[in-house]
Amino acid sequence: MSSVTTTDLSMSLQQLATCIIRLVVEAKTNGEIKPTEESYYQVKFKGFQYTSDGPKYESAQGSDTHRPTWYYAPPSVSAAVQHLPQYGITINLLTATMGDGAKATSYLEQFTNGVIRHGVQTDPITNSVLENIVPRFLKDVRGEAQEAIADAKLEGVVVGLPEAAFEAERARVLLRQICLADIEKERPLVPFHPSSPFLDVPTAILRIQRQVHDTGELQREVARAVCILRLFRVSSARCSSFQWTSDSIIGFRSGTFYEAPRFSALEKASLSEKDLAQMPTFWRTLAPRIPRSFFDPIEKETGPTTISFQRYSDALLLNSGFGSRVASAVMALEALFLGDGETQEMTYRLGMRLGALMNALSLDPVRSYKVVKTAYPIRSHFVHGSTQSASVIKKLKSQFGGGDVFMRALLEEVRTSIISFLCLQMDKKKFLILLDEAMLSNSHRSRLFECVQNAKTLLKPFEA
Repeated sequence: MSSVTTTDLSMSLQQLATCIIRLVVEAKTNGEIKPTEESYYQVKFKGFQYTSDGPKYESAQGSDTHRPTWYYAPPSVSAAVQHLPQYGITINLLTATMGDGAKATSYLEQFTNGVIRHGVQTDPITNSVLENIVPRFLKDVRGEAQEAIADAKLEGVVVGLPEAAFEAERARVLLRQICLADIEKERPLVPFHPSSPFLDVPTAILRIQRQVHDTGELQREVARAVCILRLFRVSSARCSSFQWTSDSIIGFRSGTFYEAPRFSALEKASLSEKDLAQMPTFWRTLAPRIPRSFFDPIEKETGPTTISFQRYSDALLLNSGFGSRVASAVMALEALFLGDGETQEMTYRLGMRLGALMNALSLDPVRSYKVVKTAYPIRSHFVHGSTQSASVIKKLKSQFGGGDVFMRALLEEVRTSIISFLCLQMDKKKFLILLDEAMLSNSHRSRLFECVQNAKTLLKPFEA
């Protein structure tokens, strides 16, 4: 697009927008555009507070309201716009610019609908609104990314500060506590998605703001963020829904994406002020290393780290019983620490290799070996259809403080291992050989310590 053509097209679009607004104002005046009666539902919460365990409230009461809403314009308004002389001038300039008449027609129709929508919903119309629409539309024409914001409702994460914001990988991230304004919003009483219950109280809000080309890109960014939160601390972090808005006039302006219905998180992470101070470095370091296969179900390329993360997520999200969760966590470790054909002495191999890694990370290798040794019989009982014996339950209570504490300790081993493998600069086969050799040779042990240095820095507990 030449500079002269850009200027001509911009001026023509501005003049067309002014003409459209004039038509909308006339249609409102003569009653062609009328407000429609809309029904809304709102829940009011009593005794709401955000605690160290997440949001709490005493009771909730819903009610409906009805009021006129300026939202729709009849098709006759769009038809009238297409008969304007300025519309013909603009479509010719746009076609010459894009080199595709059908695409130019589609784009200008969406531009027209966007201006009409602003005219119907905004009163009075200001020049700044019109002046803002044209540059955004021209970015669409050039195929450039547009500024977009996603506000995701999270489960499984409790935020210890009102909010924490930082820049990360071409995006601005904000993680905050929920407030009454988030959960007392009016909702239209229209057929709604079954995954969007009226009594919807998430534990936190995640906002991601960045330049994107489409909603799929924004959706993947939210999914990647959830993966990072699951790895930052052991938590059943997930997004129940997210709303988005963008500067785009074409295609994706705003909307809501729903995941599965909300649930009670099996593992909840309470992020302290110190945790939140550590998060930006963790996020910036790990985000580029998260493979798309972690969060995109149509991604065919998998590997040991992806398989491990999938089993880790199963243990965090699927409430399928203690034995099932332990089995998923053990499989997550097996995907990382056992090679093809290694079917003998699995407990010993896995425990020793995990211990060698934890030792290199300056963590407790003996405890890691103990956790694996305890987990394997539980996994075997589950896989072979047996229930846990009273002796196993007693052992978990005496050695770990109970099944819940043991489960979290096992998940912590998985979390630490996945982060370490994401930070490695060598493939799994070579790394397993290095782990085995590090148990026998000081030189190999030194090399192992060097290989995991990035992970060690990332996993290092926050120091005041």
